Amino acid sequence: MTTRQERLRQNSRDEILEAAKQLFGEVGIERATMRKIADRVGLSAAALYRYFSNQNEIYFHLRQQGFDLFFEKQQQAQQHANFEDRIQAQMRTYLDFAFENPELYELMFIMRAPMDEVREQGWAERTKRSYELARSTMIQCMDAGLLVRNDPDVVAMGIWSFLHGIVSLHIRDRFVMHGKPDKEKIIQTAMSFLFTNLVRPVETEN
Repeated sequence: MTTRQERLRQNSRDEILEAAKQLFGEVGIERATMRKIADRVGLSAAALYRYFSNQNEIYFHLRQQGFDLFFEKQQQAQQHANFEDRIQAQMRTYLDFAFENPELYELMFIMRAPMDEVREQGWAERTKRSYELARSTMIQCMDAGLLVRNDPDVVAMGIWSFLHGIVSLHIRDRFVMHGKPDKEKIIQTAMSFLFTNLVRPVETEN
């Protein structure tokens, strides 16, 4: 395959992925079939399989795009010089990303399907770098005395589990039992609760 052919093929794959992402937002991931994705880009279902072998491969590549976008936002949050501001910015980044990109979040952290492709292709570096950045933030905050020293993996996974629970309940409409959910209130309350219970009390001199 020539360079030009490769470029055209990649452009077509990118167009298909963008169409799939838009369709996910309109009808939901479960209802966005390969045929519907093909219709969106003007291909037959058979032609679509020349670019992606199955729907899991589409899920996988959109998942990768999601991690690229998430990592960019993580890096922006990491620019805070103050460690307290930095850890709060990282938590806020996670919640904002999830609420603004619910379909990508499902592919990244909820749906089982993309993991088949992840296992087949090996654990992507994109996944690891986001976790390592979060983990390093925990270590920095412990070294600065902001957090009680503990196993950084346990702390990172604990914070992730808490935030993931909040997000999952929200995007799956499990908060409706309490009326129309106030997203900003959920974010502020969750961050306040988590941060208050994580931070080492400031020692004062007698």
